[in-house]
Amino acid sequence: MRIEVRGRGAVLTEELRSHVERRLRFALSRFSPRVRRVSVRLEDRAGREGELDKHCRVRVTMAHGAPLLTDTADAELVAAVDRACDLVGRLAGHRIDRPPLSAGLRRARASAGP
Repeated sequence: MRIEVRGRGAVLTEELRSHVERRLRFALSRFSPRVRRVSVRLEDRAGREGELDKHCRVRVTMAHGAPLLTDTADAELVAAVDRACDLVGRLAGHRIDRPPLSAGLRRARASAGP
């Protein structure tokens, strides 16, 4: 799993970069064979103190299907990162753990009507 971390208006220290990577590896470890690439964009939109101006956007490119996208905001950058990582882990679980509908069930639902 490749993880790319970028900062925009945010100071991207090595400590913050390793925190992001550690949290993502933990959140996506069950799905790592299916995850191709993860890109993270950290942004500090200069707002007033106490505003939710620190943003973390995560995009996970899976082997099959549409990418997973999350965008979280918080007053602290680390908190935004933590929430985004938790959310993307849950989204991956919902997408991968949910069994696909069988063809027979799809036909039965389509013909049942409202």
